[in-house]
Amino acid sequence: MSCLRTMWGTLQPLPGSCSTRRLIVSLAAVGVVYGLLFVLVQNWLVTRGRKDKVAHDAEETGGLTRRALIERGLIIAGVGLLGIGAWRFITGGVSNATAPVSKLIQQYKKKIVPPPVPNYGDIHPAPFLSAEVTSNNQYYVVSKNLFSDPNVAAGPWHLTVDGDVDNPFTLSYDQLLALPMQKQYESMMCV
Repeated sequence: MSCLRTMWGTLQPLPGSCSTRRLIVSLAAVGVVYGLLFVLVQNWLVTRGRKDKVAHDAEETGGLTRRALIERGLIIAGVGLLGIGAWRFITGGVSNATAPVSKLIQQYKKKIVPPPVPNYGDIHPAPFLSAEVTSNNQYYVVSKNLFSDPNVAAGPWHLTVDGDVDNPFTLSYDQLLALPMQKQYESMMCV
């Protein structure tokens, strides 16, 4: 599959979506539409300044002329049609997306892969490297307290499980620590 080379890297269409040629045509069409709209708006702003005096004179003589009303109506209708056409082109209304949704869902369900289950295995220390597992007391801690962090008394703390449960219960901090624990390694990244 050919691709479009840019200064930021390679721009490729999604697999199965559209070809590189369609991607380039789509980008070119957006550029052309933007350029045309820019030129039209710029010319309109320049000629508007010239017509302000004429329009001001027309308002003094009786208001909006029939010609100005027809021009404005055609401009609004043209911009609306151009917007609808651009929307259909950008969203793929011109493409071959006639397949039913159920077929598309089945096509993409085959491509979904469940995340892998990690197999940590045994951890072996490597010479000249820090340990693979960092104990809690070796973490770098930033504190806003000047001298030391306060020690929190665990006595009044408790965990209450209630609500829509069959057996509501309350555990103290010591009871919670006495329960069987599960150990697992986690990668933590803090800013």
